[in-house]
Amino acid sequence: MHWIALVIATVILQAPEEAFFDDLRTAVSSNNPAKVIPFFANRQYSEYFLAAAGRRQMRNFRVHMIPAPPGRTKEGAYWAIFSAQQEIQSDHDIVHPVIRTGDGYRLGPEIAEWEPDPYRIQHLDISAKIFPTTSKLWVDCNAKMLVGKSPAAQMFRLGLQYSLLSAQADSKPVEILSGSDTDISRPKFGQIIKAGGLVVYWSTNPASQIRLVYDGNVRSAEEDKISNTFAYLTAWWTPSIGRLPHSTTTQVEGPKDWVIVSEGEPVPATMVPSSPDRQVVSFRCDVPITFPKIVGGKYSLAAETSDAGRTFRSYQIEPVEKERGERDVAAIREAVKWYEVNIGKFPFSSYSCFDADTYYGIESYSYTLLRRNITSRFVTHELGHTYFGGLVPCAYTKDTWNESVTQYVDSVVYHNNSDQTLEGALRTMQVPVPLSKMSIPHEFQSATYSRGAYVLKMLENEIGSEAMLSALRDMVATRKGMETTWPIIRTYFEKASVQDLKWFWDQWVTTAEYPTVSVKGFNTVQVEGKPRVFVTLKQDGNRIFKMKVKIILRRHSEVKEQVVTMQGNQEMFRIDSPFEPIETKVEVFGLALANVK
Repeated sequence: MHWIALVIATVILQAPEEAFFDDLRTAVSSNNPAKVIPFFANRQYSEYFLAAAGRRQMRNFRVHMIPAPPGRTKEGAYWAIFSAQQEIQSDHDIVHPVIRTGDGYRLGPEIAEWEPDPYRIQHLDISAKIFPTTSKLWVDCNAKMLVGKSPAAQMFRLGLQYSLLSAQADSKPVEILSGSDTDISRPKFGQIIKAGGLVVYWSTNPASQIRLVYDGNVRSAEEDKISNTFAYLTAWWTPSIGRLPHSTTTQVEGPKDWVIVSEGEPVPATMVPSSPDRQVVSFRCDVPITFPKIVGGKYSLAAETSDAGRTFRSYQIEPVEKERGERDVAAIREAVKWYEVNIGKFPFSSYSCFDADTYYGIESYSYTLLRRNITSRFVTHELGHTYFGGLVPCAYTKDTWNESVTQYVDSVVYHNNSDQTLEGALRTMQVPVPLSKMSIPHEFQSATYSRGAYVLKMLENEIGSEAMLSALRDMVATRKGMETTWPIIRTYFEKASVQDLKWFWDQWVTTAEYPTVSVKGFNTVQVEGKPRVFVTLKQDGNRIFKMKVKIILRRHSEVKEQVVTMQGNQEMFRIDSPFEPIETKVEVFGLALANVK
């Protein structure tokens, strides 16, 4: 009977927030969304977690709970953190305040990853060691901070699989508290805690430098990995704040027989290899970037070419396909020429394409990584991200505008739609998500690529190709290191075209509704012996769209086409035709995202 009394006493003495945490962990471990939803104060607050849990499996999420960090108590007295191993340009660990309601503790609205923060990373000094036989990564990362005026705890995101080994704030040692996933962790002032994927310096005295030393195993099946032959480090392996851009210096120790790269230009290393069979390489990237990366492995140089003082290379997995390598480096060389004429100066002295074994592909800036069977198809797209994603940063938290712009520039403008990007966009009209809400590029049938490119082609038809390129050049010239989103790029197209484009953004970027257009009827009259055709068009839907469409008149082999602008529910358009048509139809391809009836 004594153990029964002990259990009863424990239950009675357990604080309400501890009981809430226990019940929340149990609900998440059940892998049943229906058991988790009641923990949210409002069902809509649960939507992102449930979506992320569907993509990454709810049972893979760990739950931590901490008091609200110093200076950040306005949302609630406690924070709950949902963490899972995340891939690049995908989901993020999720933080919700724990708030009091009439029904007890509940989870409030997400504390967004991109919430305005008084602190930013200005530069990362990274020293990394790769250990292929154990899949281990060791990192010593010193973050030089930009410090604001608001006294609040400095917070970072760092992958769940990494454990802190030591820490410093302004060169002084800081005690580490490892966050518990069974009890509420309660840090003391001046400590650093890692709770899941959230790292918090528990102080209101901001540090101008935060140094973290950590390690972890990297064994993803499809993306980040360290194996006996390759290392791909792309996602959450360095601390980030809102995935905002920063410059980097990256030193890497790894096997001596590997080719190893990171972003930027080679610079002298200060680390010394730990053994004769190891090497150290070092790179500095002065272009502020969102995703520092390391790619290494047993690569062979398949092809190399140069132009205007720059070198372009293809590194391949054995067996080497020399013809593919030569085709890829030629494509890189010609694309760089085109970009420099039309968009802006290429910021690096080289660009390389690396084969991947299982990794699909990744945006990068001075090199890229692509599965070997798609290098020739996508290498110029990835190079385009040197400009849109690199020089003009995209954090992949609010939207993925840079995928839309890069797809438009590469596939539609540079390659003249040879991959049928525009045709693919029409198939995404069934996806009821606007471009401005697509923060994960490969979700929603990858609509951010094709639909985004299509919308920009529509914009080209409104403001002209030269205004489009002028806006893109201006972005590249002025937005280095500055977070960029769909609303911001609108201002550049408005400036280049001297037009107010709010209507265009409201119709095609921030909503996902599409009209249906049809020919209501037509009639022909003779004016001075020449046919004048009056065509009535009708649009159906929940709202009236302003859009360009093409009217096509046909009489046997004779064809007359005219682009018109619809602005009403039903409108009549006059077309002077050299013949009297027997058939009239309307087309929208490349002009509007609309159905035709």
